[in-house]
Amino acid sequence: MRLASLIAISLVAGACSPAKETPAAAPPAVLTAEQLDSVRAGDAAYAAGINAKVTAAIFAIYAADANVLPPDSPILHGAAGHPDIAALVASGASDIVLHSTTAYGDGHLAYMAGTATFTM
Repeated sequence: MRLASLIAISLVAGACSPAKETPAAAPPAVLTAEQLDSVRAGDAAYAAGINAKVTAAIFAIYAADANVLPPDSPILHGAAGHPDIAALVASGASDIVLHSTTAYGDGHLAYMAGTATFTM
């Protein structure tokens, strides 16, 4: 009887012990200055494409599912936003200059934030 009680208590105590923690995955690496320069080059290619009125150059820098946040416009989602970008280009927008104030990224995500000027 004592042995059965001792085994039962051991099982209950073992079941109530804290679970072993699995080590967390390493956080994604922050993008290097060289990688952020590549992101800035994408911004420059976007502005150059609009200024040259070459929509193919604009669309070439975006993934098919990219969200685009043009100035004073709603978010443009994926390829569905291409007509809106083409309309912006056709409307005569020119002299676009992007002024990035923040460039950041980690892992597979990067973003630029700032202001833009353009002529209509």
